[in-house]
Amino acid sequence: MIDPGRPFTRKFGDVVAALEDRLRNGVEQPATLTLTFQPAVSSYDLPAALESVTTVSGLVDQQFHVFAAGADYRIDANRLVWLGAQAPGAPPPVKPDAGTPVSVDYVFREPPSGLTDLNAGSVAGTLARAFARELSLLYEQMNEAYRRAFIDTASGVGLDNVVALLHVTRNDAVAATGMVTFSRKSAADKTYLIKAGTKVADKSGRVFLTLDDATIPPDAPLEEFARATAGVVKTARPIAELVGVWKRAVPPDPSAKLIADDKLGNDRRTITLKPPTQAADTDDLRIRYKPLSTDVRIRAQNPGPDGNVQANTITVMPTPPPGVDGVTNPRETSGGADPESDARLRDRAKHELARAGNATLDAIKYAVLAVPGVSGVEVIDRSVDSSVPLGEVRVRYAVAVNDTVSIDAVREAIDKTRAAGVLAVPDTVAQVTVSGAFVVIPSGPVMPPGAASTFVGKVAAAAGALPIGAPLGVRKLTALAYGITGIADVAEAQLRFSRPDPNNPGATLQGAVGDPFPVARTEIVRLDPANVRVIVLRGFAVTAVDAGAGAVARVLTLQLLDTTNTPVAFVDYALDVDVAINAFSKASPNDPPTQLAKPRQTVRFTGGTTAKFNLAVTDLASFNATTQKAQLDLVVSAAAYPALAPFTAHTNWP
Repeated sequence: MIDPGRPFTRKFGDVVAALEDRLRNGVEQPATLTLTFQPAVSSYDLPAALESVTTVSGLVDQQFHVFAAGADYRIDANRLVWLGAQAPGAPPPVKPDAGTPVSVDYVFREPPSGLTDLNAGSVAGTLARAFARELSLLYEQMNEAYRRAFIDTASGVGLDNVVALLHVTRNDAVAATGMVTFSRKSAADKTYLIKAGTKVADKSGRVFLTLDDATIPPDAPLEEFARATAGVVKTARPIAELVGVWKRAVPPDPSAKLIADDKLGNDRRTITLKPPTQAADTDDLRIRYKPLSTDVRIRAQNPGPDGNVQANTITVMPTPPPGVDGVTNPRETSGGADPESDARLRDRAKHELARAGNATLDAIKYAVLAVPGVSGVEVIDRSVDSSVPLGEVRVRYAVAVNDTVSIDAVREAIDKTRAAGVLAVPDTVAQVTVSGAFVVIPSGPVMPPGAASTFVGKVAAAAGALPIGAPLGVRKLTALAYGITGIADVAEAQLRFSRPDPNNPGATLQGAVGDPFPVARTEIVRLDPANVRVIVLRGFAVTAVDAGAGAVARVLTLQLLDTTNTPVAFVDYALDVDVAINAFSKASPNDPPTQLAKPRQTVRFTGGTTAKFNLAVTDLASFNATTQKAQLDLVVSAAAYPALAPFTAHTNWP
């Protein structure tokens, strides 16, 4: 039977084998032989070239009938033999009416071509393979044309054409956006223009374009508010021209400035106030100045997630604007996304079909989902919740993180799709916001740029797909790291939740996120990407090597450091750690050390930054005080994660 999903495909090797068989042994051809049935004759001659019989048919009681092989007849040595009486209890064989024609459909082979050399390089073999390639390609094209006709099997452009029948179009790729700062090294003698469309890039060659015109210094001074410390106040960015400093509570009077003079500190951010009128440290000050830099919005030249880059990585100006000395992005760029996937487009098209059928629960659901800002919808009636009165439905909807939705827009969407006489009551679902950090282990010495933001994006998308009332599986989130280049594993997910307090309107409840993290049927879980960070582990540190007691020779206090060499605090993380104990020769101290032992233990970081590793006295049993120096090297590493930098500590033994 042909697979309905792939009805036309034929393998290239099968086509070649079939062609070679026909060339060597002849081509099969169908034919029909007509016989006249005589009851007294039990067998009839068939052609000598017969390959197989496909059908034997004739008239039985003046009705057309197809006879069954093995039950009515058999083929024996190129003869058609009608069967006689069978075993007791078996149905008798059926035979044609006397004197009526019998049609025998059969297959025979034409004489072989005489071509026997079909090896690679031969003329016949080359022609056969060339023809087989074209025929296989035709099979594939027929198969693809078939699959493109159905929404569940179409892909790419074929799927675009299918869903276009529903007036659904694929969402294009989205370009990342962000902000860059153009700066000068010294005060400008004039205003320098940075035109919209100016190109900037990172060192990997990802290009961004400015979206607005900007100037250094800007035509209008900036105004900033800060407080002084001991008569000194600092601005957020370097100053090109200082206009003045005043107390915020009073109108700025050019004749009543609080500055001693126009001189600035070496950083061009430090302002010294006039001593007699020095402001108190508690006073808010108004500072007006023209800066040495300006901020401009940018968008990636090429849409897609590659435009999501880390902060301070956009530092290249292919064609620097006149008077501009440098550029950087103080914050990461974000929002870049691939074109809508086939799976997502297929789901949207099916949802559009559901929406087209008004007066159904799914129609209401997808109508509300189409309201901008709505991230999840659940429509329930009495069949789901017995507390819902007959003739009513409850429409529970959730709002996306950092977004707002007008309830009037939700009501309008409901009224357009609900059935007449049905009361649909909208109800906002409580949103449980998850934030925190993922502690990851890199697969190499340096994690590629963008790996962390890609991971956070995948985690946010997975959490954003959870329906109302569905629990959050933390392990499923951490497993998303395995498909990202540069990340070997997630050591720990340090997540916290924030949810409205049902017993105290306006208040929130907070706490740690477990696995799984359950929520009520009236809640929905969403991740806040702006408050989720990735901590990348760099390697080990040993803060202390203390003497043990009894069978314990030494106790090592271990830490795991991040890329800024800061100890990472864990909730509860277990790791297999190796400690190689190396001793040096007294006679040849420059020779490579001898490894006395390499014990492995599972250490646990619980509620802090440290864990303990106990070296046993037996681990040092092979130490020879006569020939080996007392100072030993203790090399801490993790065999499962070679990218974690080892650490060497020292101790004396005994």
